[in-house]
Amino acid sequence: MYKFITPSVKEGPIGDHRLFQFYTMPRGITVLVLDGVVYETRFPQAEDLELMDNYYLGGSVYEISDEEAVVLIAHGYEPTPV
Repeated sequence: MYKFITPSVKEGPIGDHRLFQFYTMPRGITVLVLDGVVYETRFPQAEDLELMDNYYLGGSVYEISDEEAVVLIAHGYEPTPV
């Protein structure tokens, strides 16, 4: 068993007010797996998720199997053993 935390980016509000540069928060990136190939998307669509072998919604923590971990590790992700 492994624990997988989806990647994230820090973003702030859109606009040119000078205070916006001081306010950021993490935004999750969804990881999709199809036929052993891993993709990332910021805004997954429900119909796309239905086609995937596995998917991990951004901003979440998952317990994944050893087989799932092997695929993610091969693509540069770092799941942690539980």
